[in-house]
Amino acid sequence: MSSLEARQELSLDFIKVAEQAAMDKVMDIHKEKTSKHCFVRFGHLVIDSQNEETANQDVDRLEGVLRYGLVAENFAKRIGIPFSRNWSDQINEKCVSLFYYNNTLGNAFHVGAFAALHTAPKQTQIPREDIYTILIKEGHYTSYPKGAQNRIAPRFFMGIVIFDDIREKLFHIYDDGINFESATSEESAGKVIEKMQSVYKDKPSLCIPIYGLSGDLYWPKKMSYQEVQSFVSSRNR
Repeated sequence: MSSLEARQELSLDFIKVAEQAAMDKVMDIHKEKTSKHCFVRFGHLVIDSQNEETANQDVDRLEGVLRYGLVAENFAKRIGIPFSRNWSDQINEKCVSLFYYNNTLGNAFHVGAFAALHTAPKQTQIPREDIYTILIKEGHYTSYPKGAQNRIAPRFFMGIVIFDDIREKLFHIYDDGINFESATSEESAGKVIEKMQSVYKDKPSLCIPIYGLSGDLYWPKKMSYQEVQSFVSSRNR
């Protein structure tokens, strides 16, 4: 077997394990009890804890969350994890702020977008490339406003939610030049898939399903919200 064939076989094995691991976590995101954390992926510039501009090209919020989990600012600095603040709430210095499962996903996205818009001075024109909500296994952490201490590891992630076709209905009030609609839903999902497969190349079991805010599933299979509900109901019988 050539080295190329070996890499291809490993790749196929990875895809099979990663997709099955994600399918095992598929749920009805509007009914399942999960805690939630919304975050924004900035463009080339990020904001540090003093709300100053910094040309740090190495901090990728999406990659950081997938690789290190959700990490409080003080804890990240103490152990040397790259950190970029995208919330103005100072609770993030000591804790990871979470929304309890009684808060809707729409509300989590709404608050996340509001915080991102007000963390940085508007004149900085820092690009916001996308916005996501991580779903966290219910029962492991205290809820916002208390927050989870220090860190929530990726093994507790149950899924990631992106914008899809209802984003205009939810965010029409944010019209001050920040565009969260620069990519289609498929492009947004594609970014997450690419980053997840890179970060978890040696740990495919950590891969998580990707949903739209509508409830549709974008990965590991393309399913409508109704199909997801049917799948979950059949699996749980």
